[in-house]
Amino acid sequence: MFSNNPRKDLFRVVMPDTFFIKEITNKYDNFLKQKHLPLDTIQEVLLESIKGFDTPDFGVTPSQQQLANDGLRFDQPSLPKESIQRATEKTFQLRFRHSDAYLTYFLMLEHFFARLKFGEKAARKHFGTIILELQSPVGNSINRIRYEKCHLIGVPPLSLDYALPNQDTSEFACNIAYTKFSTSFDVPELKLNDQDVTIKT
Repeated sequence: MFSNNPRKDLFRVVMPDTFFIKEITNKYDNFLKQKHLPLDTIQEVLLESIKGFDTPDFGVTPSQQQLANDGLRFDQPSLPKESIQRATEKTFQLRFRHSDAYLTYFLMLEHFFARLKFGEKAARKHFGTIILELQSPVGNSINRIRYEKCHLIGVPPLSLDYALPNQDTSEFACNIAYTKFSTSFDVPELKLNDQDVTIKT
């Protein structure tokens, strides 16, 4: 179903234009124009279909060590070799709603395979910065998190089965890796004059 999301609170995800490969999006756009749907481009359909944003858990496992001189024990953060990758994992998941004919799913799948092709350096490198914008209940931006040098690294399988009474295909989650992130806050700038700060006695 193609419809604008009326909810303004929580968050908004801004994907760069450099993510979209024109050779792929053109055919989807041509299909949408023939159907006279509310959204004109597959890029708009994909952005409108975003349902959720999930990051992995970050942390280390504390361990206890014995002091040789007085027998005291103490906790010390520890990073076993097998847990280093998980503790430093720089990935997040974008959850999308399936659209009619699963267009959003196959759009992401085509981009995933296009960026795996050898010999196409422009497609294989990172596609840019994704911005997660956290909003107030009225839709104003409060905090913007920038995930830089993003790569699409995973698309889940799609399972369709006539034998099931209900298809569990309402959404799908894609894995995206990033190099670094930073935050910026939209704090209103206070402009005070002398009258504003005068204390009357």
